[in-house]
Amino acid sequence: MTGPAMRLHLVSAASEPGGAAPNEDRWGVTDTGYAWVIDGATSTGPARIAREGTDGAWFAGRLDSVLRRLAETGNGTDPYEMLQLAAAEIRQELVHDGVDPDDRPPYASIALVAIAEAQLRYAVLGDVLLAILRPEDKAVTILRDERSDPFVDKAIDLSYRYTGEDLRAQQRAFEAHNVNTAEGYPILTTSAESAAAAHHGAVQMDRGAVVLLASDGLTYRNDLGNEAAVLDLILRVRDDGVALELAAVRKLEHDDPGRARCRRIKQHDDSTGVLLTVS
Repeated sequence: MTGPAMRLHLVSAASEPGGAAPNEDRWGVTDTGYAWVIDGATSTGPARIAREGTDGAWFAGRLDSVLRRLAETGNGTDPYEMLQLAAAEIRQELVHDGVDPDDRPPYASIALVAIAEAQLRYAVLGDVLLAILRPEDKAVTILRDERSDPFVDKAIDLSYRYTGEDLRAQQRAFEAHNVNTAEGYPILTTSAESAAAAHHGAVQMDRGAVVLLASDGLTYRNDLGNEAAVLDLILRVRDDGVALELAAVRKLEHDDPGRARCRRIKQHDDSTGVLLTVS
C-alpha cells in the first residue's frame, strides 16, 4: 500500500527590490504542488511593453500570473511543458496587442518545480539556483543551468570597465551577440523555443527533504560551483530563514559600495528566495 502523495510546503520566502526601480523578481508556491522563482530582466533601452515600470518587471509578473493559472488547471503538467505553454501564451498576447515579441524582448531566469509520484520535476533556465538537501544526506544536490556562467562573468567585467552611455552601448552589443544565440547562452524570452532550451528532468525525493529556489541577487556572494558553499547556504536558510539571508546580502552591499570585496554586476540587485520542505 502506498502512502499519501508527497506535498511541497512553504517554510520561508522573501523578495525585495535592489533599489528604487520595480522588483523584477517573482515567486510562487501553489497548493497543487508547484513552486518557482523568476528573475526578470529588461533589454537595454527604454521600456517597450510596460506602461509603468520596466519590461522585465512586466514579463516576470505576467509569467507569474500565467504559471499560477496553469498550475491550478494543469492536472500534473510537467514543469518543462508548462514553461513552454506559458511563454507561448505571453507571445500570443503581445502579437494580439500589436507588439513585436522579437524586438528587444524582456527575458528571465527561472527555476520551476513540481512534486509528483515521489519525484521533484524541474525546469531551470538562466542564473537561478535550485538546491535540494535530503534528510539523510550531508551533501546537497545542485540543479543549475551552468551555460550562462561564463557570460555572467563577461557582463560583470563590462560593468567594471565602462560607465554611463559607454556601458549601455557595450551591454546592447553583448545582448545582441550572446542572448539566445548560437555563440551565447539560452534564456527565457517571449517564445516557446526559448523555454524549450531549459535544463529539465526529475530527481527522486524523500519526505523531509529541503528545497531552495533563489535568484542570483540572493546567492551571488556564494560560490555556486562549490558544493560545500551551497550546502552552507541551504543550511543557513533552513535554520535562519530567507529574510535573514537577504539582510546579510543587503549589509554586504552597504559595506561594499564600490563592489571591491564582492564582484557583482551592480551595487544592489533584486533578491528572492523560497525554502520548501517535502512531506
